[in-house]
Amino acid sequence: MAKPRGRVARAIRNLRRRLAGLRAEWRISLDPKSAGEARLVSAQLTVISNASRYHALLLPIIGLAIAFNFAQTMPWIRVLAWWIPVAVLFGGSGLLGRYRPPPDPGLAPHDVARVAKGFTLTTIVLTMVWCAMMPVLWIPGDNFNHVVLVLIIASSMASSASVNAPHLVSGTICMWLYGLTLTLTPLLAEGYVNPFFAMMAIAFWISMIAQMDSNYEMTRRMLSLQDERAGLIVNLKRAKMESDAARDRAEQASLAKSQFLANMSHELRTPLNAILGFSEMIHADIGGEKPGKHKEYAKVVYDSGHHLLALINDILDLARIEAGGLDLREADVALEPLLAEMLRMMDARALGAGVALQCEASQGMPLVCADERALKQVLLNLLSNALKFTPTGGEVTAFAFVEEDGAVAFGVRDTGVGISEGDQSRVFEKFGQGRHDIVTLEKGTGLGLAIVKGLVAAHGGEVTLVSRVGEGTSVTVRLPKERSLAREALQVAS
Repeated sequence: MAKPRGRVARAIRNLRRRLAGLRAEWRISLDPKSAGEARLVSAQLTVISNASRYHALLLPIIGLAIAFNFAQTMPWIRVLAWWIPVAVLFGGSGLLGRYRPPPDPGLAPHDVARVAKGFTLTTIVLTMVWCAMMPVLWIPGDNFNHVVLVLIIASSMASSASVNAPHLVSGTICMWLYGLTLTLTPLLAEGYVNPFFAMMAIAFWISMIAQMDSNYEMTRRMLSLQDERAGLIVNLKRAKMESDAARDRAEQASLAKSQFLANMSHELRTPLNAILGFSEMIHADIGGEKPGKHKEYAKVVYDSGHHLLALINDILDLARIEAGGLDLREADVALEPLLAEMLRMMDARALGAGVALQCEASQGMPLVCADERALKQVLLNLLSNALKFTPTGGEVTAFAFVEEDGAVAFGVRDTGVGISEGDQSRVFEKFGQGRHDIVTLEKGTGLGLAIVKGLVAAHGGEVTLVSRVGEGTSVTVRLPKERSLAREALQVAS
């Protein structure tokens, strides 16, 4: 007894799962919730629309032929009572777009749900009007009339099982309307049902429901596969674009690496050659017969070593910035005394170059939350560049002010040789020296502004450069307004 009970229980569970699945699919047909469900429903309605696109034109004409045939055996008014609604509703639905594809599948789910409900309602009304043919045109006792009507409704039912099957709600309701019309009309018109006819009608009804269910499943799977394929194609295109972008970035990184190594090897080789060459001259006692010559050679060796150390320090700083290893030690920093301190550090160099140093800082500048050492390095690099490219008699000005939105800005302005527009885009790159470098006696490493940009970016700020050849250059650092701290007015340190 256990086995039969087990089979019954499994059958009940399978039936419950099937009913639950039908409820879910019924809900999706009328009220899709997700984008995937919306695309599926839109595709189902599109299939039905494409399959029935000519019904709005053909069915009124076919209906007119049927009406003309039955008008031979019944009053015209009775025939027209059925045909006129058919012509008006089918023709009107065609003009309103019933047989055109629904909106784009990219619409929101609630928009697709609205279209699906309107589509289903229109299908039900049109099916009811067409099925009204059988009770309206039925002539009791006329077997030829009965056979013709049964064949028309049965063929329409078979057509609906194919055309409306992709959309579960529309297809199911249409099957019930055709089935009820086919089985109940003889009972209502004749008062009795021929047992053979009733059995054949019910069997045909069941077979059409099974056919519709099969068509629905096949269409649903096909549309789901098409949607998955479209999604895969989109993902593949996106992956290809990302792969191409990654390859481009890798190629650019490789090119930048090669350029960096080439520039760095040149920059390192120059002072090293000087160190080795003059050290060898001292070792070989070349020029020793001239008083002070070895002292001059030692000075060259010292300067080259100092330049080499500065270059290595710059490279290490830049590498630490690019690797994200820069730890900001943030504190409340007053910019006015900081600018004054940096200008004092550059006084001797400016005096030797015959360049005047100026300071323009607004009174009562707010404090900024920043790494003081990093701000000093930014100002030193900017001042060093400005002095390097400002001829004798020129001016270099360190400035600081508060912008309208409360953000703090500071920087350095000079009256030097300036930078051409073609070079301005590359001066912030590693070894990105402008053309003016070739006319200066003091050769730089080309890393100063790259370090400035990295340090400012670490604070969330930005650097802008304005320059005109022969008129000078102005570099401005803007820190985010969130780093500005209100305080009492501070006097500029003297």
